[in-house]
Amino acid sequence: MESRRLRAGSIAALGVATLILCAAAAAPATIDERSSTVALAKQYSVDVSKVNSTTPYVTWTVPECVDTVAYIVSGGSGGGTRPVGTAQHADGGAGTAQSGALKVAPGEQLRLYPASQGAGAILSGSTGDAGGGGSIGFARGGGGSGTDSGGFLGGVRGNPGGGGGAAGAIALGSAPLVVAAGGGGAGGSNWDGTPQRATPGGSGGQNGGVGLSNPAPAAVSGAMASSAGSLAANPAGNIQGGGGGGGGGGYRGGAAGAPGANTYQAGGSGAGGSNFVDPARQTAVALDDFGLTAPATGNIGDGTVTIAWHPCVGTVTITGSTTDATGAASSVAGWGYSTSTASMFPSAASLDASGSATFSVGYVTGASSRTVQITQAARSGWPINNWSGGTIDGPLASCTLGDATATPVQVTTIDANTFAVDVPAGASITCRIANIEAAPRLAATGELQDLDGTPLGTSAVAGTSIRQVFTVTNTGNVPVTELQAADTRAPAPTCGSSALLPQHSTTCVRELTVQRTDL
Repeated sequence: MESRRLRAGSIAALGVATLILCAAAAAPATIDERSSTVALAKQYSVDVSKVNSTTPYVTWTVPECVDTVAYIVSGGSGGGTRPVGTAQHADGGAGTAQSGALKVAPGEQLRLYPASQGAGAILSGSTGDAGGGGSIGFARGGGGSGTDSGGFLGGVRGNPGGGGGAAGAIALGSAPLVVAAGGGGAGGSNWDGTPQRATPGGSGGQNGGVGLSNPAPAAVSGAMASSAGSLAANPAGNIQGGGGGGGGGGYRGGAAGAPGANTYQAGGSGAGGSNFVDPARQTAVALDDFGLTAPATGNIGDGTVTIAWHPCVGTVTITGSTTDATGAASSVAGWGYSTSTASMFPSAASLDASGSATFSVGYVTGASSRTVQITQAARSGWPINNWSGGTIDGPLASCTLGDATATPVQVTTIDANTFAVDVPAGASITCRIANIEAAPRLAATGELQDLDGTPLGTSAVAGTSIRQVFTVTNTGNVPVTELQAADTRAPAPTCGSSALLPQHSTTCVRELTVQRTDL
């Protein structure tokens, strides 16, 4: 067959000029793989510095929507004996720490009772006096007994006992919901040729810690019907045995230790009070969900009351910016936003002149977080800029937790105008949206090559196989997807990418056989 070169115009009929490029809008974005946030709880603590003996509690009102309060409540420790030698000194019992959670109702006024510690026996010259019971708390501790006039073997005769610690509590009116018992006071020592050692106080506990004897009769566990700890009796007549320790306060107060029965006996230590939790109000929660850590042991004795709760209202603030086709900042007023999430008020808002709109987030009772969907009102030709970092399918918004750390919040794209974020209870989320006036443009250049990639110019020999190569560039300011040629002649070009970010390029190639054309 005779081969003839084709005219340049014939080749041009197969060239770039006939390639019509089409591009679809960018596909919906995928989930932004950033760290999500945990629910934030609020906390409040009260100690004895915030109350007094006239009003020994602080009133706290349960906020709207809150139905659970986590707590750590501790009783005060008992007082020790005066520090006269190793054998003659003992510490009071530790106050109990109670931790858990209570069912509450919005508007209830809870009384938070911190607890004071029992006083230790006082040393003043050669004279010592018994320690008083903790006087501030839900229930007072009992006082110790005994007075040391000194003058016998170095002034250790009749060493007095310490006072019991007060009980801490959470109460509704006068009805206790949680009581953390105080510890018992230490019993006083004496001397009978060998040391009659001082006895440590009983710790507060579920049933009240038992006081000790040496050899005086032991104080009884939780024996008192009253919540106050029992006051220790003084030694009878001129007998100067060791003084008894006061009982710790509690749901039931601990009994006091008995004083020494004769000149040579040590006094008994006070028993700790007993704990209490209202079973109808008790509920199971994980304390760390509320930012609390349970005490390492059951007894800490600092008398503090701490509560924590998840607030029921959060906020989502939308801030927006718009850029026209030239890249210059444009007005942001009038852009509308709404949410399909229930318990939102208001349900729709428009950006103000500063580019902000704020939604309040309502929660079902007890919820620790809520998923909120924000929809931007469609505005033809002004898409949300959701391309960055070399990817087209980015999130529609950049959201952060409104705290000092500006922690990123996961954003899930629902469709081209809607995204979702999780709002922790009580948290403030700020989401930033960037809109751009779309100016889509594509440019293409091309050439003919032989199968080895050598340029052929504008002519080729009929019957030979050649390649038609196009370089397609997105010269607009919005991404394009589903790039394809409208030229229906087979074969269709194969492109390296079907989606292009602004200023990105791809190469499209197809092979053709040159057909003979009459001159």
